[in-house]
Amino acid sequence: MFKTSMMTAVLAAGTVLSACAAGTGVLNVDMALQASPKYAPMVQQMQKVEQQYAPQLKAMEADLNQMKTQQEQQQAMQGKYKALIQSYMQDREKATAALQKDLNKATQEVLRDQKLDIILAQPVQIAAKAKDEKVVDVTPEVAAKLKK
Repeated sequence: MFKTSMMTAVLAAGTVLSACAAGTGVLNVDMALQASPKYAPMVQQMQKVEQQYAPQLKAMEADLNQMKTQQEQQQAMQGKYKALIQSYMQDREKATAALQKDLNKATQEVLRDQKLDIILAQPVQIAAKAKDEKVVDVTPEVAAKLKK
């Protein structure tokens, strides 16, 4: 089933704006997305997509599990199941596209406004950082921009 945390995969880790150490922002993507008025309709659309494709995906999974080798499975996925997989992925992308665009825009605005070098999606662990480098949670700022 759809999990919001899958959307973190589509968030770019950030963009380096300059050579100076302005700082690092961290963003809880799930929390920020939930602030958007587009979030609930997107979740509903994703649920519809999941329900629409569930029987076909279950049948595909059962068929793939009957195959003896990974090579057979890969051939099936690149052959007879290719159109199904592509259609499923396109429908998922359509459902999330508007909110993803808003998230990218809001993240870039916060990156610029706070003069940060990079914004990383949480969970993130910064193992080492420069002595004077700041690490800022930008989730509230991104969430506020998504509410607009």
